[in-house]
Amino acid sequence: MFALSHIVATGSAGSSSILQTLGIDVKLLIFQIIGFGILVWVMAKYVFPTFIKTIDTRQKTIDTGLKEAAEAHKALLAAETKADDVLVEARKEAEALLQRSHEEAANALLAAEEKAKERANQIVADARTTLAVDIRKAREALKNDTISLVALATERVIGEKIDAKKDNELIARTLAKEKS
Repeated sequence: MFALSHIVATGSAGSSSILQTLGIDVKLLIFQIIGFGILVWVMAKYVFPTFIKTIDTRQKTIDTGLKEAAEAHKALLAAETKADDVLVEARKEAEALLQRSHEEAANALLAAEEKAKERANQIVADARTTLAVDIRKAREALKNDTISLVALATERVIGEKIDAKKDNELIARTLAKEKS
């Protein structure tokens, strides 16, 4: 504090003594200011532009990388959206295909059942036709056997041989009596 009050008391008349009081050599101070100026000028002329250029290049590289990362992120989101859309479409197609296959299977089953029913009906109709023919043949055979037996029985009862004409007349009369 004492030194400061002494500097203020002496005023501007002793400015060189003030610097001496503080232990500052004026010549050395001027050389240091000039040296510092030269250093600043050399650094501004040669060092700082190289640093700034390197920093700008690095900043551009970083900005380019960030821009590319943002574009890649957008592309990734677009690809994910497209992939989701493709999956949804594929699922829809798979469901439609599955539905069609179920319908076709059901239609094939119905067609097979209908064909089986038709075949069964055809078999039944054929069997009925065959049965009707067989019944008619059996009746004819039975009728012929009956006629032969009646002729044989009549022949034994009467004791004489009846020709076919007489035999048929006798049988027809007997049958006519039976039917009435």
